[in-house]
Formats: sequence, structure tokens, C-alpha cells
Amino acid sequence: MNSRAALAVSAGLNVGLLLTTAYYFLRPDPPRPLPVRLIRTNTVVKVAARTLTVSEPSPPISLDWHSLESDDYRVFIKNLREVQCPDETIKDILIADLTKLFAKKFREQASLLNLQRPRHFWKLPGPDGQKNEISIDSLRSQLFKEQRDLVRDLLGVDLAQERARTHLEWHDTGEAELRQFLPEAKASEVADIREKHRAAMDRFRDSTANRDWTEEEKRKWKYLLSEQEKELAAVLSPKERTQYDLWFSETSETLRKELSAFQPNEKEFLALYAMKKSLEEALDKLSTVPGRALRGNPDDTHTPAREKAKKDYELQLANVLGPERFEQFERAQNPQFRELLEFTQSIEAEADTAPKLFEIRQAVEEETDRIYSDPFLNAEDRERTLLMMREETEKAILSTLGSDGVKSLNKRFPNWIHPATSAAGPSARSETQTKNSGKVQGQNGGVGP
Repeated sequence: MNSRAALAVSAGLNVGLLLTTAYYFLRPDPPRPLPVRLIRTNTVVKVAARTLTVSEPSPPISLDWHSLESDDYRVFIKNLREVQCPDETIKDILIADLTKLFAKKFREQASLLNLQRPRHFWKLPGPDGQKNEISIDSLRSQLFKEQRDLVRDLLGVDLAQERARTHLEWHDTGEAELRQFLPEAKASEVADIREKHRAAMDRFRDSTANRDWTEEEKRKWKYLLSEQEKELAAVLSPKERTQYDLWFSETSETLRKELSAFQPNEKEFLALYAMKKSLEEALDKLSTVPGRALRGNPDDTHTPAREKAKKDYELQLANVLGPERFEQFERAQNPQFRELLEFTQSIEAEADTAPKLFEIRQAVEEETDRIYSDPFLNAEDRERTLLMMREETEKAILSTLGSDGVKSLNKRFPNWIHPATSAAGPSARSETQTKNSGKVQGQNGGVGP
């Protein structure tokens, strides 16, 4: 075969190979079998001409809680219903969420109200504090109404009837007082310490209320106090601790109650506080029951040494306060005056109204005693004199209180002035005082004569 023929054969073979390769690459793919989908629910199986329905359990539905939640409560409810959440469960979820939301709002707003109240360590809250408490009560009522209306609007149910946890409570940890002498961060830290130990102390007091403590219980109380003291000592400097005690010590709390009707200024309170602490320390050393400051275990044993310590305290008190203020201090210890002061504050009378009424009462009693001790007055003259004095007394009270105040006084304390000017005289007044003395001091009854 010559070269041309060989070349022609080679070219023919190459062309054939090329066509074969092109065919394999360019031919259409054979059809692939379709994927089989298995229906697992309500599968119908035919066996021997009989139809059996076999129900197989559905696989659990995977829920993403974040996909259900929404800031819009209506959308949140819709999402829960779409995943077939029971209505009772929806109510529980929504009410619990709203309760936490409104409780948080209440605590925050109540704390702001409390921080805005003026505070003095030498005074009880007084009328301003009472008004603040009314504001907090009003805030609680307002937020509860908002919460109740929202639950009714969203779920169509009444909040109270659902018996959910709807109480809006706020406990004063003393942070408002602490911030007056501590930086904000330290005030919060001390407030947390107080709150942590408060629950244990409250439980202990509740379990030992209205009875003397056993020796074991005394040790338990000392231990509770010491644990709190350790934590406070680690946080407060000596100067800060002095301020802390002016606010929170048992001595200062007792003294504020004793002086509530006296209304001391800051300087007076500091002086009386120092004297009170010295008296307590002296009495504790003389006590037949060590640790007399323990609550529930006062030691009222009357011994010459203890009586002398109390007398020295009273003399020192008179010297520090001076004659006029000491007289006001003694008047403030009178239960009748204290109740008169509470009454005049409740009707928002002028600050000097209670002292004026008390002076009227004292003057009437002194004059009544004089009339009955006058040997030259017969029964008829005595009755006429008493009637005239009674009319003058009523005019004085009317001038002091006004007509509305007199109505309130008669409603609160019926016959407040009458026994002093009655024909029965001092003996009846003394009798009434004996009957009312326990009532006035122990039961907050009407002002006795």
C-alpha cells in the first residue's frame, strides 16, 4: 500500500472514532426512576381482599420557641394557637408573663416614689410619709387595674377569677436612706445584705412571737445578728457605720417612736441618741438577764442601781433640752396628747392645734378641781359655774378647730370634753381615766379625759 492509500485509511479511522465519541457524549440521558415518597399516616394495606387501616404515630413536631414569641401579645397568642397550644395553657403563660411585667414596673415606680420622699434619721416618716404610702397604694391599684383590663382584653377572662399570682408587692430595703450617706453602688450592696438576712430574721421573730426566748433561741438570734454584722463590717467604714446605726439600729428605731410626738431636730436627736445608748449599755450591765436588748426579753427589774441610772438619764435629758423643750418632751409622753396629735395630723390641722387642745383640756380639769374644792359654792352654784365653763370651753375648741374640726373631734372622740365639766366632778373623771388608760395606750381608743 502506497503512502497516499495509508493516509486515506488513517483519516477514515480517525473520523469514525471522532463520530463514535461525539455520539456517546451527545446522546440524551436515559430516564431516571422517580423517588418514592412514603406516606406514614393512615396507610392503607390490602391483604387477601381485606382493607386494614393502620395508624402510625406522627413524628414529634419540632418547635422553635423564639419563632413563637412576640412583643405583640396578640401575635404571641395567635402563634400559640397555630401550634395547637391549649387555651388553658395560653392563659397560664400570658397571665404569668403579664404578672412579672407589671410587678417589675410596680417595684421600679414605687422605688422612685420612695426615693423622692424627704428623709431625716431623727424623724418618723410622719404625714409626708403617710401621703407617700397613699401614693404607693394608688400606684398599686392603678397598675393592677391596667393589668386586669389587659388580661380581659387579650383573653376575655377576669384576672382575679383566674387565681393567678397577681399581687404587686414591694419591700423597702432601706436603700433610700442608705443613699443619703453612701455612694449608689455601696448603698445597693448594703441593701442586698439587709434583704438577704431579713427573711431569716423575720422567720425567727415569727416563730418566737409573744413569748420569752429560750437560751437556745437567744444564741440563735445572736448568731443571726453576728452574721449580718460580719458582712456589714466588711463593707462599711467606721464613719459610715455610725450613720448606718442612726438609721437602722434598734436604739434609733425605738427612739424615733418615743419622740414622734416631740418632733426633735437633728441636733436634739443626736444628743438623745447618745444618751439613750449610754443608758441601754448601763442597764445591760446591771441586768439580771444578760443581753436585755434581745427582742422579746426586756428586763424591767427594779433595783436601786437601775433606778438611779434612769434618774440620771432624765436629769441629763432636762439639762440638754432646756426647760421649755423638756416640758414639751414630757407632754409628748402623755398618751392623750399623742393621740390628739395623731388626730390633728389626720385632719391636716395647723401644727400647733394639738398643743392648744391639750392646754384647753388641762385648764378645764384644773378649773373643775378648783370648783369642786371651793367650800363656799353650793350645789346649784357649782352646776351653774360648770355649765358656763363648758360653754366657754366649747367656744375655745370651735375657735381652735373650726366647725368641721369639731365635728371630726366629736366623731372620733365622743364626749371628749364633757366628763371634765360634768356635775359628777373629779371623782368621775378619775374613774373614766382609770377605765380608759389601757384603752388609750394599748388599743388606740378615743382620747380619754
